[in-house]
Amino acid sequence: MPRLLQSVEILQLATVDLLTRIDAELAQNEVLELVRPADAEAPVARRSVRDSDPGSMIESAPCRPQDLWSHVQGEVALLGLAPELETAVLELAGRLDADGFLAPEDLRSIEDAAEPIGAEALAILRSIEPRGLGTAGPIDAMIAQIDRADPDRPTIEALLGRYLEDLGRNRFEDVARALELEASELDDLLDKVRRLRAHPGREFHAEPSPAVRPDVVVRTVGGRAEVAVDEYALPVLDLNADYVLLAADRDQPTSVRRYLRGKLSAARDLIDAVAFRRQTLCEVTAAILTEQRGFLRHGERAILPLRMASIAERLGIHASTVSRAIAGKYLGHPDGVIALRRFFDGGSADGESRGRTAVQALLREAVAAEDPAAPWSDEQLVAWFAERDVRIARRTIAQHRAELGIPAVHLRRGRRPQGPEAGR
Repeated sequence: MPRLLQSVEILQLATVDLLTRIDAELAQNEVLELVRPADAEAPVARRSVRDSDPGSMIESAPCRPQDLWSHVQGEVALLGLAPELETAVLELAGRLDADGFLAPEDLRSIEDAAEPIGAEALAILRSIEPRGLGTAGPIDAMIAQIDRADPDRPTIEALLGRYLEDLGRNRFEDVARALELEASELDDLLDKVRRLRAHPGREFHAEPSPAVRPDVVVRTVGGRAEVAVDEYALPVLDLNADYVLLAADRDQPTSVRRYLRGKLSAARDLIDAVAFRRQTLCEVTAAILTEQRGFLRHGERAILPLRMASIAERLGIHASTVSRAIAGKYLGHPDGVIALRRFFDGGSADGESRGRTAVQALLREAVAAEDPAAPWSDEQLVAWFAERDVRIARRTIAQHRAELGIPAVHLRRGRRPQGPEAGR
């Protein structure tokens, strides 16, 4: 089970977080060896997509953090919830503080309510990444991030719930004795605790980060679109041959061989987990682009409604594996970078024939091309979309305008057009 949990954890790490994890493992495991550092020349894992001629798509830009509510809204849109339940989740999200927590009175009102929808909405909110949203505070947030199948969960709960003060005073021996742990076992548990987010909402209040480096790229090779995982971004790891021989040497003390076997097992598990991440990311991205062929030719305006379950079914894996594979990952293409999660974009309840990202791209295009002296009303924008075979309701136009920060028609009158179509 620990090996499986590590594979799941490594799969969902963004590249920068995985590099940090690898550096930490190299520092504490002497049998793990760096064969090639990141950014040195390396082979690239590839997978073909049944399409060709990817054209102009979107422009590269610095990665700007979403606000917390918008992040939750985007995640909820992928779940296909009933309207009443979606509204309840978003209402709870609107009550989150800057750290991602709910006030005690909000949690009590949910517990006291006769209607079960509040509890269901809270469970959904807490299932959204980053885990820990909608909890009462840092300890609850960290506990929520521990997989329920993790055999260490009860011990970590005890650490966080009863022994934080002792740990803060460096009473590690006392804590280990109280929990009937070896010192090394306590160290391993504390490593897990350090990786938990005490304030899951804070990442949505950071400064804009530099332009992101894609985890996977798509390029045209011989008239075919080819997906390639960016192996240059990650180091190549191997086992130190001397320690492998030493662990197998029966002339060595049993304690030395047992110690080295444990280190070798941990190193192999990490190497296998990184390989699993690479292969899964490659397969999932290729499957996404096979479903989203229009993106290769026309960019994000052609993104269609797509559910993670569809990709999971295509690949014969669980939808949660798809979710973890795309978490925090970016696709590089000839004209820029796009988050993989943006390909999972359902239509609205009004039966839109395009996904949210595509509709918003088209809306930006329409507003950028309109006459500033006579901008289009929402009704006219509905007609503009219809001419392009996109079904959309007027109230949905208004909703997308609000999300994009596009003013109403009377406020746009006289403004100069902005966006990719401006000046054409």
